[in-house]
This record gives sequence, C-alpha cells and structure tokens, in this order.
Amino acid sequence: MFSSIICKTQVFVQDSIALVALYDSTNGDNWYNNLNWLDENLPVGNWYGIEIENYSVVQINLSSNNLVGNIPSEIGNLNSLSILDVSYNSILSIPVSIGNLFSLEEIDLSLNDVSFLPSSIGNCSNLKRLQLNVNNLQEIPAEIGDLTNLERLILGGNNINVLPDEIFDLTSLRYLNFAANGMDTIPSLIGNLVNLENFQFFNNHFTFIPAELGNCISLEYINGYGNDIDSLPLTLLNLPYIETLFLAYNSLTFDDIEPLVSIPGFEYWLQDSIGVSIDTTVFIDTTFYMEIHTGGEFNNYQWKKDNVIIEGATNNYLELSNITLADSGKYNCEITNDVAAGLTLHSRLIS
Repeated sequence: MFSSIICKTQVFVQDSIALVALYDSTNGDNWYNNLNWLDENLPVGNWYGIEIENYSVVQINLSSNNLVGNIPSEIGNLNSLSILDVSYNSILSIPVSIGNLFSLEEIDLSLNDVSFLPSSIGNCSNLKRLQLNVNNLQEIPAEIGDLTNLERLILGGNNINVLPDEIFDLTSLRYLNFAANGMDTIPSLIGNLVNLENFQFFNNHFTFIPAELGNCISLEYINGYGNDIDSLPLTLLNLPYIETLFLAYNSLTFDDIEPLVSIPGFEYWLQDSIGVSIDTTVFIDTTFYMEIHTGGEFNNYQWKKDNVIIEGATNNYLELSNITLADSGKYNCEITNDVAAGLTLHSRLIS
C-alpha cells in the first residue's frame, strides 16, 4: 500500500508512512471525517486535517474526529511537524518517539484518555503550547522542565497530586492551569514565574496561597475558586496588572478579604459557613450563651432564630436568659461587612 500511495503524495516517504500508521492505529475507517485519506489519486496535502510545506507534514489537526487508539511510534519521524492537535478524541497513549519532534511548537491532547506522559517530551525544545487537560494523568515527568520555550501549560482535569519542581523553572510560561486535580499545596516556587499572566488552580484542595505569588508581577488573571483557602497573602497587592482575582467558594473570612478589596476584579462571594454545628439540650430557666469568632474590623452581625431576624441581636454573641420552651429552635448568625460588600457569611446552626 505504501508504495502506491507515496508516488502521488508530494511528501517525504517517512511522512507518508507515519500518517498511514496514525490512520491505522486510531481506527481511521471510523473517523468522523477521513476525507481523501489513503486516496492513491490525491496528494497528502488533500487529506483532511493535514498541512504540507516543502514536502513535509507540518500540521496535523484532527480534533473532535473520533480517533480511538494510540499515537503510533512512527509519529516521531515527522521531522517538520509543528502542530499536533488530536484533542477531543479517545487517544490512549503517546509514544516515546514524540521526543524526536524538535520542530513541535504545539501539542493539544486535551480531552482524551492518556494516562502517561513520556519523559522524552522534554526533548521537544521548541514547544510553546502543551495542553493535556482532562486526561488520566497521575504524574508529570521532571523533564518537562527542559521545555524552556513553553508559554502555555494546561494540566487541569487529571489525577495529579504533586507537580515536579522543574515546572517552576519554566520562566517563559504565560499561562498555567492545574485546576481540578488532587493537589493540596501550591509550591512557593510559583514565584519564579515572573512572566505568568494567567494562573488557574480552581477545584483542588488548597488551603492557602503562598506569599511568593506576589512575585509574579505579570499576572492579570487568577482563578482559584472551589478550594479550601482560608488565608490570603498581602503580597497579592504587589500585582500591578491584575484584572481578575476569582476566589469564590473557599473558606475566607472578612479578616482575609478586607485588606485586599482594592484589587481589581476581586470576586469572593459564597464562602464556606463559619463555626461548628451544635445540637444541644438546655434546661428551662437557665441561660445559654452563643458567640461567633471570626475576623474582620468592619463586621455587622444579625442573629436569627428559625431563619427569622431576632430584633436587636446585632452583636457577635447572643445570650438567652430564663429560657422557656418558646426559645427552642435553630439559631444562626449572618455577618456582613461595610468594606467587603456583596458577601454574607453564615454561622453553622446551633439547635
């Protein structure tokens, strides 16, 4: 088959062989679009998703095309390939030979089923964009730190618990996303990424943002919603170009928010409830004391019973004296703030 196709391909033999191997290993007969592929009467440049320059394959664009299977080792023979986009498919693996592709500038393998990234990826020295989001990766090889030209790295939606320190040697990075993994610590080495403009780490298990993030003075966009963050560094005030700081759905209190409200685009709504739930029994004619401990200099308090405002109960504590049966119910306190508008904190119920 190869010889009959190659005579009309207008590409180097090794490139033609690599494309046929890709077709065969990813169930090409069932692609959504395989227009002109393996047609002996048409040049390879007419095959759907393929671009040719100077007799070499320079781009493979087969996104959302029902590729099912493995990227074949022959892909490593495409010496001039600059873009490999097989996103939104069912690719299972990447061969070690990917490291032979020194001309690669962009790899998009997002939304596939890849579970292993070979260390040879570090040989792709011209790579600028690496998108691996929504796969089954559990770790990233340290050799990724050799991609000194990398500007965009997307690792979100995998099963990665820890990132290699070498990622934070990639000082050309402008876009970094490791959202929706199983991580619990943002390394302080994040401060090395002085050219970082967009940083996304939402839906993990982070409890704090390291102060060193304030060294990333090129940052314009930060998205860390849906974590367990309960403290913020004042160094976030050092970011002169920040336009969005999105930290909704965390565990912040007004003590954390008040000093940073001047940051443009700071979104902090819907924080976790404060305090602990209490279910207790209190005797008639006794006194019961409830108190809310939360930071903030400009707080306002309003106690409620069974979700109805208790008139005059506007301190951080509530004392019930000479208790009667009428006092039984569910109590909670709502806290607002004169400086940090748009957020109401809720204490957990006391029953």
